[in-house]
Parts: sequence; structure tokens; C-alpha cells
Amino acid sequence: MTTSIYIHIPFCKSKCSYCDFISFTKNNYDEYEEKLIYEVKNCEQLKNVTVKTIYIGGGTPSLFSCNLIEKILSQINFSPEIEITIEANPESITHEKINFYKSIGINRISIGLQAIQDNLLEILGRAHNFQMFEKAYEIAAKTFDNINIDLMFGLPKQNLEDWSKTLEYVKKIKPQHISAYSLIIEPKTKFYTERENLQLPDENTEREMYEMTKEILAPDYYQYEISNFAQQKKFECQHNKTYWTLENYLGFGVAAHSFFNGVRWNNTNDMQKYLTQNNFRENIIHSTPKSLMEEFMFLGLRMNCGVNKNIFQQKFGYNIKDIYGRQINLLKQKNLLTEDENSLYLTDFGMNFANYAMSEFILD
Repeated sequence: MTTSIYIHIPFCKSKCSYCDFISFTKNNYDEYEEKLIYEVKNCEQLKNVTVKTIYIGGGTPSLFSCNLIEKILSQINFSPEIEITIEANPESITHEKINFYKSIGINRISIGLQAIQDNLLEILGRAHNFQMFEKAYEIAAKTFDNINIDLMFGLPKQNLEDWSKTLEYVKKIKPQHISAYSLIIEPKTKFYTERENLQLPDENTEREMYEMTKEILAPDYYQYEISNFAQQKKFECQHNKTYWTLENYLGFGVAAHSFFNGVRWNNTNDMQKYLTQNNFRENIIHSTPKSLMEEFMFLGLRMNCGVNKNIFQQKFGYNIKDIYGRQINLLKQKNLLTEDENSLYLTDFGMNFANYAMSEFILD
């Protein structure tokens, strides 16, 4: 049996205006490290499994000391060949950290740039400016040959020219992987409270930005998922593909989510409860065949390769069209979905309406 692992480091210097992730500015790193190690050591599901990928996310994991990251990884048995990713913000990247990450087996780094315009970074509440990113990327690229850059479009006061310049710049520096996400205004964020006054691009402009992303990044990058682009297949994010193909993953840390053998749960969002109690797992849900089929469909359709019909039948014991024939025909008629002998996948046009198309596979 295999599993992927997510490790949540929920600390940030400050909270970005758009961020709804569970993160804290209070520095109680030592207590958190101790509890993380306890959680990993005592995880029954982690016994007798092969770890496929490890992803250290946040928050800002690069705020954690290198020794703390090493101690956490030392609790996990993994082969040197697996993908281990750490997220890092430009302002916290140093030569020493990058070299240490490499020495303990981390082989992929994800750097949050978002935009190259300092005025947009300031609006987002980012702790770095463009010059800091340039320096950080130069440091990382000397050591890592698998780097992801995170970008965002649809930002307040962002226009098509801003987005074009960001894409052209990132394409020029040639990271192996690019993630380009559309801004979503989430409740409980600063942007949500200010939403009436945000000067956001209209829907048509945002759609143009998405099309521009694919046009500018091609042919140096190919799109393999709605928001993700890679130079080569070996640079696709293996950890994220675990989520999209409904495979096992175990989450460690406050607010981390897990899915293992058809059972979902999440750790508490309450830091004090996480640090002081051992029964911090919440919302334990045993998936039904119906819910698993739904998730398999709408997660699989995120990827350009789509949903494999044979794997659907192997997993669930049904021909995919016996379950979803009506939905497939409807979406094909609307030019949102197409198929070949092996797979169902969204058309280029369908990618623009992915949420609608995927929602059709939620059974009544």
C-alpha cells in the first residue's frame, strides 16, 4: 500500500490579504515541532506503507529552522527517489537554507511570486517585493533543478499587460514548473471584508488572462491540469496528482486533511487543542461508493489527461457510461467534454467552464 504525506507548517510573518489557510503569526515553533513528531510517530496508518511523496506546506515552512524540518523528516521512512517539496517565500530564502534542504533529501521547491509588479504584491499583502524574488530565485536555481513558481491572476488593479509581463518574465527564467491560479475571494479574509471596494478585473478580462496563460507559456510549457504547467512530464507535481487521482494521503499538523482507504478526516483548526490534546482528529467521514465516484470524476477532470474509463471500471465495478451516460452526452453536446477510446477529458473550451462541467457529476 502507498500513501503521500502532507506536513503543515502554519506560521507566517504576516497574513496575506487573500489567504484563508490556517496560519498563525505567534512563534511557538518548539511546541509545534514536538507535537508534529508525536503525531507522525503514533500514526497507525503510516505503518507498513510505502511513502510516495512528501509535501511541506504552510503557512511559510521556510520560516521554520532547518533543524526542525530535518527532525520531522527523520520520523518518516522514504526512498531517496521520491518527490519531496517544500514551499518557500522569497523573503525567507537563504543560501544556507537551500543547501540544507537539498542535503536532507528535499528535491523540489515551490516559491510564491504571484506577480512581478510591486504595487500588486503590496495589495496582496505579500512580505516580499520583486527584487527579493529575483535574489531568492537565483539562490534556489543554483541548487535545485525542480522549481515551481506560484502565480496569481485576476488581482485587484491588475490588467492584461501586468499579467502578460509576469508570464513573460517567468517564462524567461525557466523554472521547471509553473502554477497559475485565479484569485478567489474567500470568507474570513481581508479581501472579503473589502470586497465592495476592490477593483477586480471583470469576468471577460479574467477569462482572457487564463487564455493568455496557455498562449504565452506554450510551447515551452505544457498544461497538464487546469492551473499547472510543466516543462517535461518528470516535472509534473506528483504530490498534487495524488489528490487528483483519489489516492491515499496523510496530513500532519494543525488543520491538515487526510484521505486513507476511503476514510476522510481533518485535524482541528484550534492550535491550543492540537498542542495539548491527542484526540484532535475531527469530521471523520467514511466515503460511500457514490461519493468516491463523484470525487474520482470531478478531481480527474481537472487534469488534461482526464478520467481513465478502464480505471473507473476497475475501481468501482461499473462501466462509466452506465453511471454517467446522461452527463457525458450533455457535456459533449455543449462542447465541454470529449473522449477517446480510453479517457474522458474537458475540451479547451470546457476548461473555461470547468466548475460547471465537473459539478454535473455530482449525483442527486
